[in-house]
Amino acid sequence: MKSFILVGLLAMLAFAHCANYAVLVAGSNGYYNYRHQSDVCHAYQIMKKNGIPDSNIIVFMYDDIAYNNQNPKKGIIINEPGGPNVYPGVPKDYTRDEVTPANFLKLLRGEDMGMHKKSLKTGPNDNIFIFFSDHGAPGLIAFPGDKMLYAKDLISTLKFMFENQKYNKLVFYLEACESGSMFNQILPSNWNIYATTAANPYVSSYACFYDSSVSAYLDDCYSINWMNHTETHDIHSTTLEKQFQDVKRQTTQSPVCVYGDLKMGPIAIAEFQSGGNSFRRTKKSTPNMPRTQVDARDVKLSTLQRMVAQTNDEEERNKHIAELSEYQRHIDAMDVAWSSFKGLMNIKQEALVNGDNCYGKSAAFDCMQRMVPVAQKLGLVSEYSLKHLKILNQACYEHSDSEIVEAMQLVAKHF
Repeated sequence: MKSFILVGLLAMLAFAHCANYAVLVAGSNGYYNYRHQSDVCHAYQIMKKNGIPDSNIIVFMYDDIAYNNQNPKKGIIINEPGGPNVYPGVPKDYTRDEVTPANFLKLLRGEDMGMHKKSLKTGPNDNIFIFFSDHGAPGLIAFPGDKMLYAKDLISTLKFMFENQKYNKLVFYLEACESGSMFNQILPSNWNIYATTAANPYVSSYACFYDSSVSAYLDDCYSINWMNHTETHDIHSTTLEKQFQDVKRQTTQSPVCVYGDLKMGPIAIAEFQSGGNSFRRTKKSTPNMPRTQVDARDVKLSTLQRMVAQTNDEEERNKHIAELSEYQRHIDAMDVAWSSFKGLMNIKQEALVNGDNCYGKSAAFDCMQRMVPVAQKLGLVSEYSLKHLKILNQACYEHSDSEIVEAMQLVAKHF
């Protein structure tokens, strides 16, 4: 009788964890950002093949790549050279103007998302996997239309989820420049959250694999590394810690970091990236392909330069040359503007360099949340100039709001 009760108790414990959910977010739009949506499409195919039902996978994706006028392969998105089409079947849960920070946070809180929209109705026995791919800067990650999700708002939402028992355990993989700043020193170790990032709080992440047949960078290095790792390993025995260490080693251009509850490291990745399927792997090995790694800030410039070099048609080439010249003027203007701001604020270059440390000085969260909208209104923020917001972040440590605003206004007058 006792053994029967013990077996019953063990069975109850085994099934205490109810379900796995995946939230996959591409935070950009535009063909030059091809890689973010291809990352998310690939992630969807992995989750789906690993047995997570569509009802438990929620996708945020602007959905302007597959049938974009610049895409010569209509209806096709690939995430690595020679790879399969990862677009078929991807749910159109949140697209176009629905891809916003407000909707993302609302979903995570488990709120009703409206008629015919998926909601994240999770409870204390459910595991959640979140993957986000886009641009970033100190203390923020970007969404289409220059909308920003600030670190404190994300952490506040994660705190709400923890305190209201919206999950059992949560894993967050974040692909963005300065992505470590979203968790550094503000994600507690007791919320059952394990977060890895493509970069530390101070440097860019990198794009990989340019494909001339679609004139785009197909993926981000950190993202393709963790996805290939999942597809080439036994997901039921490979742990979060093992995946983190291997991806960190493979991602050579930016320091991959980990934050939160590091005691979750020994948990198998199947507990988050699988719905319980019994198969072990979908690829025999990771493709050994030459990489064309480039700083994420320079992807558009690099793409335009490649398009000029690879185009034989004179009319088409002249078109690309004109677009390249226009974009180069934008880069030069932004560089001059932020260099002027740096001079006005008397910010030393050494204050902007922090090496490979994942746990250094945190972002000036409150000040950045006040000052970035001001910079946006003055025309000083673009996808490219996000690289310069580390200057604004440092200014927040050294100056008052009024001094920063005055300097930005002065710079904008000559911009």
